[in-house]
Amino acid sequence: MPTVSLCLIVKNEEKYLAPCLASARAGVDEIIVVDTGSTDRTLEIAAEFGARIFQHPWEKHFSKHRNQSIGYAQGDWILWLDADEALQPGAEPILREAIRNTACDSFMTTMICYFDNRTRTSWNNTLKLFKNRQGIHFQGAVHNQVVGFKNAGFCPLKIFHYGYDQDRKSIQKKFERTSLLLQNAIREEPENFRHYHDLAVSFSSMNRFAKTLSVGLKAVECYRANQEHDPNILWTYFVVASAAFNLGRLDQAQAYAEQALRLNPEHLDSHFVLASVCAARKDRPGFESSYRIFSNLAPEYRAHPERLAGLVLNKLDEQWRLDLEYAALLLADHLKAEA
Repeated sequence: MPTVSLCLIVKNEEKYLAPCLASARAGVDEIIVVDTGSTDRTLEIAAEFGARIFQHPWEKHFSKHRNQSIGYAQGDWILWLDADEALQPGAEPILREAIRNTACDSFMTTMICYFDNRTRTSWNNTLKLFKNRQGIHFQGAVHNQVVGFKNAGFCPLKIFHYGYDQDRKSIQKKFERTSLLLQNAIREEPENFRHYHDLAVSFSSMNRFAKTLSVGLKAVECYRANQEHDPNILWTYFVVASAAFNLGRLDQAQAYAEQALRLNPEHLDSHFVLASVCAARKDRPGFESSYRIFSNLAPEYRAHPERLAGLVLNKLDEQWRLDLEYAALLLADHLKAEA
């Protein structure tokens, strides 16, 4: 049976680390922890789980430290997690089955991120499992990406991310750290689409809609100028459209949602934006069109997350918001019996 090394980089993660390691312990053969300067109980907790611990000073480069962690791994496969993530219950057989006699060198898994006291989520597929010693590694100072894989499969494993579901002070601190790193990255690579995209997403997380819109539009400009083919452009369009909507710019919100749908007619978040625009305009027929599409697509994505492919969906679990909008429209049309 192939062996699995769980690899993490940590700093002051005593709040999350124990649940993370507990969720994965049964499915892995060793735990590698690279610590970049913890001053709380992080190292003590890691030791309690039998982790091999290595200490490196923080160098403001996430991929460098992730590559350090996999460099210590002895397993045939690498499973990498953040300390604020946890595997779904019953993960071990799913994980073991994926790597048994496979021609794949890596696997996508489904990430579900929680926000605002778990009232909001985002869903995406992300490459969390890959063969060791095959040249597969991390790239990028801030939002590190796995590169070097050649044949990725899909593993029906869900990973829950709790790190964005924090108090405002913690979120502000995380935003300041991330946005500073991204601004530095933009200075070094001023035409890099992904840097602007990530910064726009960061501003969006703080409800700074004017900054989200301006930086998001710069991301779109870079994407078009570079003639890139990155599925994250759909997320960018959603972030731009949502910011425009929150600023009351309904025409602009509609335009960018429609641009996304021209690229992918099943982009759920863009149908959500269009429905919201129609609701704001009291356009019931237009709302019903987007509402029907959303209502049909959402359960399909949830039941078959492999369909997400490279998408990040922020509205998959927010059918209820559209239900409320629909009820309000029906009431406004004096159709109380239907509501």
